[in-house]
Amino acid sequence: MKQYQRYTTNHQLPKAVKYWDKVFRKTHLFFPWQAAYSAVEYHVPLVQQELELSTREAREMVWSAFCDAITGDVSSPFFQEYDDLCQCVTDDTMPIFTLAMTVGVDIHAGFSEHEAIEEFKGWLAEDPRNGLFGKYRINSDLTIQQVR
Repeated sequence: MKQYQRYTTNHQLPKAVKYWDKVFRKTHLFFPWQAAYSAVEYHVPLVQQELELSTREAREMVWSAFCDAITGDVSSPFFQEYDDLCQCVTDDTMPIFTLAMTVGVDIHAGFSEHEAIEEFKGWLAEDPRNGLFGKYRINSDLTIQQVR
């Protein structure tokens, strides 16, 4: 009988993907995130072989394309995967989803996790409406609360 193994994040993934894995693991978005993750990772060996790249270079390329989809590039080859993930976001998960996606894109662009979080906090401070997502708000300390 096979014994259950605890889920672990692949240590070879880009920092942004590790960050998303860590954040979504604690939410109802974990399984939809895993579907998107698997769909993107599936393309790594295909890109590697087609373009004669190392695994690391191919992985960087596909996750960069996923980040392009997050930032609104509808021509990204992973726009559908991102859109499918977005379809699973509910009113109560929208704040954490927005926070995670934004911070992850910044991490992928070269920011440290701390720097990316500080950038997000700066965006929140620019306009009090920036942190509002329907009935939920992201506070300056990144806690999420329901508003009336």
